Amino acid sequence: MSKRLASTPPVASSDTHLEQVLRLILEGSANTRPDLVRVTGLSRKIVIQRVDQLIAMSLVREGPTVASTGGRPPGRLDFVADAGSVLAVSLGATGLTAAITDLSGHVLATRHRRLPLGARPDVALAAAEAVFTRLLEDRPTKARGPLRGIGVGVLGPVGPDGLTMDTTRDGGWAGFSVADWFSSKYNVPVWVDNEVNMMAAGEARERSTDGCRNMLYVKMGTGIGAGLISDGVLYRGASGVAGEIGHMTISNDRSLVCWCGNSGCLGTLASGRAITKFGIAAMRKGDSPFLEGMPPRQIRDEHIVAGALAGDEACAQIMARAGEALGLAVAGATNLINPALIVIGGRVGGKAGHLLTEPVRQSVDKRSFPLATESLQIESSQNANIAGVAGSADTVIRGLLSGEQLEAWQTAVDDPSMEPAAG
Repeated sequence: MSKRLASTPPVASSDTHLEQVLRLILEGSANTRPDLVRVTGLSRKIVIQRVDQLIAMSLVREGPTVASTGGRPPGRLDFVADAGSVLAVSLGATGLTAAITDLSGHVLATRHRRLPLGARPDVALAAAEAVFTRLLEDRPTKARGPLRGIGVGVLGPVGPDGLTMDTTRDGGWAGFSVADWFSSKYNVPVWVDNEVNMMAAGEARERSTDGCRNMLYVKMGTGIGAGLISDGVLYRGASGVAGEIGHMTISNDRSLVCWCGNSGCLGTLASGRAITKFGIAAMRKGDSPFLEGMPPRQIRDEHIVAGALAGDEACAQIMARAGEALGLAVAGATNLINPALIVIGGRVGGKAGHLLTEPVRQSVDKRSFPLATESLQIESSQNANIAGVAGSADTVIRGLLSGEQLEAWQTAVDDPSMEPAAG
């Protein structure tokens, strides 16, 4: 994922021992100094030094003593989740979700706001800043620590240089540095990635199954995208455009023209935009009692999903066609990347449930290599509404608690003038 640290001071080479000790305490794998010596193999002197550093940085606190096997009982060491807060935002095609979390990634408060379709960077980011302001003003007690970092999921690919790529023609996002925009206002490090990658990271964070290490996350909203986790690591491709499953060609129908200029893309049949278009057509033909009487401009993809779940035949046919198209794309992806888990999420995918998972399962079983499907799980998202912000926050926290950023944190402790703004 991309990060630009325009406002942070230069740091020395990372102290891997400091990061190693903190990770073990954070994960609960070792919570006393003797345990840290035993698990890490480091000398007692180094462990004591690193623990003292982390306590001085307010990232670790020493609690009550624990049972001793002989000698002085050791004190328990705990990670201080409220030593700072993180802001996270997921920018979609028609709206944004923002959240504030503590340093454990626990989402403390969220806010949602609609965006105009095709919003340019100045509009979308100003809206995010306004929501951030409200979150900071109303933040709960557990988020009173200084703002430590910001995570942003954007609509579309992010290149290795941290610059966004345009997802619409002349949308204004090409070459735009979202990280610089936020860091200039908040004076904290900023991490930016494709919103679907952030969603995949957030979904994996909420699940404890081994399948998350090899997962295909498909986001169905206004458009369609995918995030791929391979052996526990997000895969972005050579230039950051991996996962554009919505532009896989699955139909020869030349009338299905995609905004990308091609025809027959998955998005022309299964995206929220396509589902809405087909729903309006069904309403105008009088084929859908569920949609009857609704003004065309008020019909949304969520209404077609609701109609299908309620038994409306026209809506059910639209969702069946979307599920079949999605199944073709996912079956091809299954043969290519061999995931252990496929999750269908996003604003549409999270609500549709079995309307999508069942046809996808059928298509995968029929079209994918048997060895790739015998233990494959296909599920709806468990946290579709906050997956993006959860993943963005997790991305920030992993970065903040890395060796390099920990040394920057240590520099701020030694020189209070380097402390970032609290927000």
